[in-house]
Amino acid sequence: MTEKKKLTKRLLNGLQPTEKRYKVIDTETRGLYVEVMPSGSRIFRLRSNRTSKHRSEITITIGRYPEIEPEAAREVALTHLVEIAKGNNPNEKRVDRKKRAVSLMRVFQDYQAHNKNIKAVTANKYEALLRRNLADWIENPLLYISREQISERHRVLSDHSQAQADGTFRVLRALFNFAKEEYRGQESEIFFDENPVEILKHRKQWNNVKRKTTHVKKSDLPKWWRVVFKEWEQAKADREVYRASVCCSLLVALLTGLRKNEILSLEWRHVDFNNDILTVNDTKNGDALELPISPLLKSILLSQKAFTREKYAFPSPGFGRVKEPKKVTADLNKLVGFPIGYHDLRRTFATIAEGAVVGGYALKRLLNHRTARSDVTAGYTILTAEELREPAAKIELRIIEIAQVGGH
Repeated sequence: MTEKKKLTKRLLNGLQPTEKRYKVIDTETRGLYVEVMPSGSRIFRLRSNRTSKHRSEITITIGRYPEIEPEAAREVALTHLVEIAKGNNPNEKRVDRKKRAVSLMRVFQDYQAHNKNIKAVTANKYEALLRRNLADWIENPLLYISREQISERHRVLSDHSQAQADGTFRVLRALFNFAKEEYRGQESEIFFDENPVEILKHRKQWNNVKRKTTHVKKSDLPKWWRVVFKEWEQAKADREVYRASVCCSLLVALLTGLRKNEILSLEWRHVDFNNDILTVNDTKNGDALELPISPLLKSILLSQKAFTREKYAFPSPGFGRVKEPKKVTADLNKLVGFPIGYHDLRRTFATIAEGAVVGGYALKRLLNHRTARSDVTAGYTILTAEELREPAAKIELRIIEIAQVGGH
């Protein structure tokens, strides 16, 4: 070991946190110094001279002693000084490298944080798709995902579920589009200059699964209502709160056309029995919705409230409210003899409403569908709960007639 190295090591080992925190260890390598932290650890840093491009001094962290020895620190410092002399900032390059190496999951987290319109339930659905179908990719750099990998994984997933394969890669496509603008270099350099998911369009791999059209047929509606209503009554008699909640929520789904989560998240404070108005704040499109409560719907909700006396209209003991009622709905479908879910009931409501000759704007509002921006007339048509009361009543009467509800 040279005398110079011995002196440097004695200097490093002898520094104490109570002494001067900054100590130049090499005047030959301009600006290389060691900083003593309050914990006693020693960190090599480089403070550059000012240049025409970088008018303020640049401080670069090189590493911790003794993980990095003084000689290695000098070599790194000299490399940085060469870059600075060229007008480059090594810190900016380090930031750029970090952006290039951003992982798929980090991109998703940033996408979620910057998208104020994405609902929690939607974000959870997207994350579930990524973790289920791209589990071996999520911690890897997004930039490393190739067109061929995407094409092959989409093909494999399509063998199991075409809808899920398309859904997964629609999410990935959105993340690449987000990354293009979000992660740019110091000089606005584009790191994600292409979206590799476009390979699916080029190779015509998208499955383009047709929208479901399943609903309760008119001939099946009397049996469906009879079975679900009877099971609801029996569950209340047996004090089976969870089962009663699911059964009642399905009846409400048919009578309102509301989406599954809009129904299951309903709280009694949003049900005004005095004015017969039901308010849904947590909607899919973010637009709050006020609906009139028609007579049959009111009697069902009053019966449910008398039974539960909880915060939520459809409670689940110990869990606040019902969130995923698959087990009960599967049991009901066996009793009915055909599979029907919440969105099937929404389609049934819309189909019956169309047959009841309800105006298009009224039906859109009842279903909480947004009208196109190009529809100027829609912008002048304000439909409150009162304006919707008559069309809602017409739809309910038609449901009663088709389902043969009778005196219920």
